[in-house]
Amino acid sequence: GADHPVLVAGARLMSPSPIPRYDVLRLDQRPHPILLGAGRRARLTAIPPYTSVRPLAFDDIALDPEQAEQPCWRCGSSASYRVP
Repeated sequence: GADHPVLVAGARLMSPSPIPRYDVLRLDQRPHPILLGAGRRARLTAIPPYTSVRPLAFDDIALDPEQAEQPCWRCGSSASYRVP
């Protein structure tokens, strides 16, 4: 789902909805600001550029990046993939 919590700047807990869990790892140290809006909650969240964003993980349950078994059938990329 789209509700995997993250730790922002080592101090703030955030739920980056509507970002799916496989994209959470891409939020760290982005060169541009990130704006997230959840209309159903009437909330807007902003993450400044070059901010540390780490998935909330535990020793026994880590967030590992998902790997596609084969390249994307649409664009041929092996670094990203389409989730049905």
